[in-house]
Amino acid sequence: DDLSSFFLFSPPPFPFAARKQEVIKVTEQLLEAINTGDFETYSKLCDPQITAFEPAALGNLVEGVDFHKFYFDNGLSLSTT
Repeated sequence: DDLSSFFLFSPPPFPFAARKQEVIKVTEQLLEAINTGDFETYSKLCDPQITAFEPAALGNLVEGVDFHKFYFDNGLSLSTT
């Protein structure tokens, strides 16, 4: 059994690990922006066409970051009480 062909076609693990760390870093930045009320950073990290079903929207589809801007502008908690 010659394993040399296996190693020629297998991608190295580094790109996956680097990408995983980048996703974790950006997720942490997004959570920090939410926790500190930093809408500028939040909006830079989110797609402007973001969609979500938010509890505050009573089951309606929310489109774009304007809905979330309301929470940032009014200092309301994004968590349910």
